[in-house]
Amino acid sequence: EGPEREKVWVDCHTVSARELRIHAEEAKGLFIKAGQVMSAMVGTLPDAFTSEFLSLTDHLPVSRIEEVYRIIQRTFRQPPKVIFSEFDPEPLASASIAQVHRARLRSTGKVVAVKVQHDGVDR
Repeated sequence: EGPEREKVWVDCHTVSARELRIHAEEAKGLFIKAGQVMSAMVGTLPDAFTSEFLSLTDHLPVSRIEEVYRIIQRTFRQPPKVIFSEFDPEPLASASIAQVHRARLRSTGKVVAVKVQHDGVDR
């Protein structure tokens, strides 16, 4: 009991929070959104969880460009190079559900923002 028991709980919470954050980042979508909500639950959840989940609010994982191209191909049933003459592989922004890329339409030459949902979010 006392400080030793408290340290065991703090250590357990620290390890568990880190593992949950890592799994949320891998699973993306709703899991990141849930972690973002839990990061605001100060006073309800142990501090280790709220502080660990804070990183889910500002350092979100970015989908690899190969994954982005695969999603575009699946959605539009044609390769991105047919649709776009330019496609910036570096996203302008990334969130829990999707990320946004700058591109130029091949058909019109117009510069557009392309929002691509992270793979697996719809599952």
